[in-house]
Amino acid sequence: MDKNFKTRKLNNGVPVLMATYPDGETATIGISYNVGGRNEWKRGNEYDGISHFLEHQFFKGSPPLTPQKVNEALDDLGGLDNAGTTNEITFYYAKTLRSEVFNAIDLFDKLLIFGEISQEEFDKEAFVVKQEFRRLEDNPPFLLYKSLKSELFKGTSLEMDVIGNIDSLSKVSLRQMEEYRNEHYGLENAIILVIGNYDKEKVYDKLNETFGQRKVKSDKPRYQLTEYQTPTNSKLRVKIIEKDTPLVFYGLAIKTPGGKSEYRAALDILTSYITLGKSSLLQKQLVRSGVCAFAFSFTELHEDIGNLILVAGAPQATYPQAHQATMKMLHDALTMEITPELLKNICNRIEYDMRANLEEPMGMLYEQAIGYWQRGRFISMEEMLDEIRSVTIEKYNEVRNMVLNNLSGVYSIIGKMGDFKPDFPEGTWEGEFTLD
Repeated sequence: MDKNFKTRKLNNGVPVLMATYPDGETATIGISYNVGGRNEWKRGNEYDGISHFLEHQFFKGSPPLTPQKVNEALDDLGGLDNAGTTNEITFYYAKTLRSEVFNAIDLFDKLLIFGEISQEEFDKEAFVVKQEFRRLEDNPPFLLYKSLKSELFKGTSLEMDVIGNIDSLSKVSLRQMEEYRNEHYGLENAIILVIGNYDKEKVYDKLNETFGQRKVKSDKPRYQLTEYQTPTNSKLRVKIIEKDTPLVFYGLAIKTPGGKSEYRAALDILTSYITLGKSSLLQKQLVRSGVCAFAFSFTELHEDIGNLILVAGAPQATYPQAHQATMKMLHDALTMEITPELLKNICNRIEYDMRANLEEPMGMLYEQAIGYWQRGRFISMEEMLDEIRSVTIEKYNEVRNMVLNNLSGVYSIIGKMGDFKPDFPEGTWEGEFTLD
């Protein structure tokens, strides 16, 4: 176990990650709640996006701590602050000079319950979030992602769009937001993370003097889980969004096992083989070949289920070749032999990417928060790497057959694709594309 990676609990039972890096000059405090888009499902359409909307209220404070005073206090810390919302977590953090870490804890303790949300600040942030939504609606890759994700998980707690929509953001009331906050944002549904250069014992004592004095409920809210089932045939549902765009934007989403499954580390290797680095299949066969203007892929592993998403863009003239190349690339990922040397090289890519990302506190906060809520404990980077390096070729082959042997999911297109109809190239899968 990494000696600089310590997990503890406050006097009221709230879990705390204390990760220290003695050579740095900063410290970061973060708090994560196990709440996001999944908790909004079945509450009514006006709740779509409320977790993200509420995220915008965190740094508002309440009398006598006005929004202006919160901003001044954050500036006085000499650092930066940010927040984020996903399907399952919301997180907030402030990165400060190491000498200001106690002041940062005091400030976060005052902001923890979001204070009193005024109608004036509620209306201001409603406008801000609507503008954010409109900007994203002009972003074809984001539209593709939203279309793929909502269709892939239609009828489950993962279909809600984290940012919401204009209709829901116009309908939700301040009363509904306060009720939602009171239900989901208690410390029984929270973890605290402190990362950087600081005195562990003094910071732990300070956390107990502040956060540790708050009451914790006995139960935490839960969302509905989704069962993963291995597909039995190759079938892609096609969603087409006709729009004048400079490129044909297209994407693919398929379900995978989730973050709590035994296949988590093998899924990381499979995804990295497809997309990570200049020598990845995606870069070699789609981008560097010239058929796509851009292409990227990633996996989201939720607690109970996951999704592999690929998004690309190609000129209309080369879109048919890009489509064929994409299907061929995924079939190659299924059939190519994985040697011990190749497996080791992929693991090295993952390690480099992981260490580079975790040099920024937001990266570590996000990964640790996701990991904690899925597994019930914090996991050091060294332990994560050990899990990845312990994956055998047999386990890798097992998970790629499970995910890719029958290519089943959603295929979405934005733009004008002419008379071309997507299909499976000869020599790959036997199946069908179904136009909705």
